[in-house]
Amino acid sequence: MMEKAIRIAELFAQSEAYVGRTALVQGWVRTRRDSKAGISFIELNDGSCLKSLQIIAEHSRQSSQEILADLTTGSSLQVEGLVLASPGKGSPLRCGPKG
Repeated sequence: MMEKAIRIAELFAQSEAYVGRTALVQGWVRTRRDSKAGISFIELNDGSCLKSLQIIAEHSRQSSQEILADLTTGSSLQVEGLVLASPGKGSPLRCGPKG
């Protein structure tokens, strides 16, 4: 049975409860930036709030390569990953690879 997706608004509202846990989120890609370090930063929004969740995708993972090849602004995406406190400005949370 598939785990129920968590709304991004809930992640931000209860951020302390989710940091360090695995979460399933769904939404649409607002922006995507690729770095030379082999990482893509994806801003994901599900419409539950104005904030977007930053998704970190490592290019070294086979599953990431297949998805990133066709991922553009407006694409729908379902991500299961580890919720982390973000060290940068803008978003207090980010979601990274599970393992």
